[in-house]
Amino acid sequence: MQRVRVTLNGKIVDERDVDRPLTIGRKAPADIVVADDIDVSKKHLQVTPDGDRVLVADLGSTNGSSIDGGAKLVPNTPTPLAPGQRLVIGASVVEIVQGSIPEVKPESSAVFATTEKTVRIGDGAIQGVLVNVARFKAAQAKLVIAAEHDRRVLAIEEMDVVVGRDAHQSKIVIQHQSVSARHAQLRFENGRFFVEDLKSVNGTFVDGVPVAVATPLSPEQAITFGTVDCLFVQRAAEAGAATGGVSQDPHAQALCDHTVRLGKATQQQAKEVLAEHRKSGTSLGQLFVERGILGPKEWSEIYKQRQIIGGMAELAAKGGASTSKMVGIVVVIVGIAVLITVLLLKK
Repeated sequence: MQRVRVTLNGKIVDERDVDRPLTIGRKAPADIVVADDIDVSKKHLQVTPDGDRVLVADLGSTNGSSIDGGAKLVPNTPTPLAPGQRLVIGASVVEIVQGSIPEVKPESSAVFATTEKTVRIGDGAIQGVLVNVARFKAAQAKLVIAAEHDRRVLAIEEMDVVVGRDAHQSKIVIQHQSVSARHAQLRFENGRFFVEDLKSVNGTFVDGVPVAVATPLSPEQAITFGTVDCLFVQRAAEAGAATGGVSQDPHAQALCDHTVRLGKATQQQAKEVLAEHRKSGTSLGQLFVERGILGPKEWSEIYKQRQIIGGMAELAAKGGASTSKMVGIVVVIVGIAVLITVLLLKK
């Protein structure tokens, strides 16, 4: 099956299978909305499957459409668009690309687990694409929305998605007045996720820092769209390999105990979160935030210090120091780290 891809200034706006007639325009109800291109008409172009071909027809747009710099298309007249050709509408480009990338299935339930077999999946660019797709699937990324009126967990199911208030223009929809119609973009490239602000009114922030350019994301980081705090979670590529497919944080017990000592969670809440984490492999951050025990920013700060917290807990368990002393040291270290971060942001 052929796919149509629409780009604006080199960035992908949308890409989907041509399994039915699709309209492209600047506003809904167009199937593919190019909201940021003022030269695109409300209903500009129609893309239609025709056997092994794809036909395009200008819908009487104001500024017209042309293929590879040729004459403008005759309105409402279907014209073949072949792979490799570029159909220009305004500042946007419509292209036919290769069909859907086949899913790469691992030979065992543990993604990237050690195997004695070597599987050849392709060469050059194709191999790189397939590896990237496999890594994306293994990441099982999610966005935990923590607004007072909207608390839910959304799986990031595509490698390039828009977050915003308008359901016609955004894949991940957050209904809040501080969120723009097309607010930010989440995409997966070269094995990691990035977030980029799409010139939103109220901005996008990672751990409280404004996003000025495409910014890489780490697991358990807080992302704020406007004033809506969210937690980004993902599974490490090697997670679950040694635990029967269930991903467990080696510092889980220490982190849960730490939330109790800080007064962020009760003993019972921490106990329930830890039990669910060990049972299902769901990240601690997702459980704490989803249940409203911690906010995304609170958890992100704790998670950044997990190595220190876990190491101190191990020393305390071995009798190297009392638990209370270890907690005091951790609090001091965390405080110093936060102070340094604030000073750097003020410069």
